[in-house]
Amino acid sequence: MNSLINHQHILLIHALVVGPLLTYIGYQKTKTHNNIFNLLLILGILVGLYHLYLLLNNYKSKNINWLHVFHVLYVAPLLIYIAINKGKVRYPLMDILFVLGVGVTVLMLLKLSK
Repeated sequence: MNSLINHQHILLIHALVVGPLLTYIGYQKTKTHNNIFNLLLILGILVGLYHLYLLLNNYKSKNINWLHVFHVLYVAPLLIYIAINKGKVRYPLMDILFVLGVGVTVLMLLKLSK
């Protein structure tokens, strides 16, 4: 791949930054510092916009990538909702965030090891 960020970089970012961040917030719940929730809000907005852009570009060529759909319809709204409410959300959303973080970390590390 000739782009600035290739597939390996995406896996590394998810394994070393995104996954641990989601795990930490999901574990700490409302004890998470407000700046971390602000970071989560920015991350949620960027994830939503980035994957919406990719989804719309792929849609023009009649090629729908379900990974982008998942990020636009599930991941971005979850991150934004939790960040806006500073973790004071209904059960089990913080636990879902924790499991999502652990899952992302483990999955990306496994993919990197291949």
